[in-house]
Amino acid sequence: MIANRLIPNLRSFSSSSAPRILHISDVLTSSKQFYDQDVLQFSNLTLDFNILHFDPHIARQSDFRDRIVHGILAGAVYVSQSLQFKSLVYVGERVVAESEVRYEVL
Repeated sequence: MIANRLIPNLRSFSSSSAPRILHISDVLTSSKQFYDQDVLQFSNLTLDFNILHFDPHIARQSDFRDRIVHGILAGAVYVSQSLQFKSLVYVGERVVAESEVRYEVL
């Protein structure tokens, strides 16, 4: 199965030590807190040096609470080809991602 090669832990994602297969309605959750180094490394990788990621003063003048993490880095929900993000992630914030198995591909 391709998913097992791309995501080797998919078959054994569980809080218990026993491996198991995911089933419909199973929910996977993970979290990550983003730091300055994460933003800098992603900026270097993507060449996206938008000042909103680095300057808290300018970010606040732009009606943001603080500097923001790149939407794609934070795993933002991709809404459309124009890259409109559903929500912002500020530097230092923790992001919790949750996925639910909705159907089975045979």
